Amino acid sequence: MKAGFAITCHQSKEHSPFGYELCYDTIESIISFVDCPYEIVIIDNESEGGPLTEDSFSFLSRDNVHYKYIEDQSILGMTGAWNLGMKML
Repeated sequence: MKAGFAITCHQSKEHSPFGYELCYDTIESIISFVDCPYEIVIIDNESEGGPLTEDSFSFLSRDNVHYKYIEDQSILGMTGAWNLGMKML
């Protein structure tokens, strides 16, 4: 059996200036404390600056971490991001 974690994140000066930090800390905790096979899906809900890269977010290079950038969050909204994360697991 494998555990799955679907994480949505958003980084913007106005609404969530610490969005990437919170996402990073969440993933770091999962990696440090989960003691079973797992997959992590990160749904980036239209963060300022565009998609993350492996250079800026080292977890993206792991085989069990998957990343999807949503360019226009007004189309699906937050619920759509959660649903996409669950479908990717």
